[in-house]
Amino acid sequence: MPKPPEAPPTIFVPHQLLSSSASAYSLATYAALSALGALAPNGSELCLSEIAAAARISPRTARRELRWLTQAGWLQIEHTPGSPSLYRLAPPF
Repeated sequence: MPKPPEAPPTIFVPHQLLSSSASAYSLATYAALSALGALAPNGSELCLSEIAAAARISPRTARRELRWLTQAGWLQIEHTPGSPSLYRLAPPF
């Protein structure tokens, strides 16, 4: 018997972010991080290429949008040499 298809991940984007000056790329990056598990209390270990692929943007654009999200307070990143960085989205207000 074939395996039933997996349900798509739940994606969350807070309305405050939607009504901010965030670009479409920032919103796509946030949504990708949400889908990849960065809303979990412990965050999610991801590499830049995973985030870019999930957001369907280039790694260079992903890096820029990650910087914007961090500076705007929507994202925390813990860099660990030799392993993927830990990404944590700010909890919804």
